[in-house]
Amino acid sequence: IDDFAGQYIFSPLSLGTAFFWHRGQEHTYPVARCATGHDATGQAVPGHRACYPNPHGAGLWITSTGLARIGKDLIQCLSGNGTVLPKAQAQRMLTPHPIFSYAGLGVFLDGGGHVFFSQGWGVGMQCKLIVYPETGEGLAVMMNCEPGVSQEQSIIGDIIRDTLPWA
Repeated sequence: IDDFAGQYIFSPLSLGTAFFWHRGQEHTYPVARCATGHDATGQAVPGHRACYPNPHGAGLWITSTGLARIGKDLIQCLSGNGTVLPKAQAQRMLTPHPIFSYAGLGVFLDGGGHVFFSQGWGVGMQCKLIVYPETGEGLAVMMNCEPGVSQEQSIIGDIIRDTLPWA
């Protein structure tokens, strides 16, 4: 999947610093440039950051600008003008699951399909991408701290509410 993501997502969107971190291959990644994670008490995470056994589900390292670029491209794909997905696939991605209406393909949905979001959290880190396809607005927020509460309850939720007051 690393080569696939590189060829079909990272390269076309100019996300040259994005990568999936695999345990045991730390020497091949620019981890020295990656943020050090911190726990809820402000202490640095042992080893600076967690490395999960499933890198494709929990090992994406990307900047907030890069994450926002993915969200922006998905909006453009919905109208047939994006880079990484054909229009029909983008629309399917944001179609609610018949049983779990809060989930699309790889994203969470809210507001009857008017909002999609993705969240990341783990040892020492937390983030959220929220996008409003109809207006073309969105926001990606990341922090290198594990506050011990959900994104909605952490400073990430505060930033989203302050920046997008209707969120």
